[in-house]
Amino acid sequence: MALQPTQNVVMHLVVDDAGPWWKRAMDAGFEIAMPLELAFWGDFYGQMKDKFGITWAVVSSKNS
Repeated sequence: MALQPTQNVVMHLVVDDAGPWWKRAMDAGFEIAMPLELAFWGDFYGQMKDKFGITWAVVSSKNS
């Protein structure tokens, strides 16, 4: 059976400060799916995909 891309799965990382985690992922070659920005609910939130097609979200109340 061939490997199928993931569907409808998002791994959430709830961190103290989103900025360094986001930079680390970008430096590692992740692709931006949703830019890291201040969301309507008051937290910083963004989504990215790794080289395997897995979507990761970073969420934090702080972004430095």
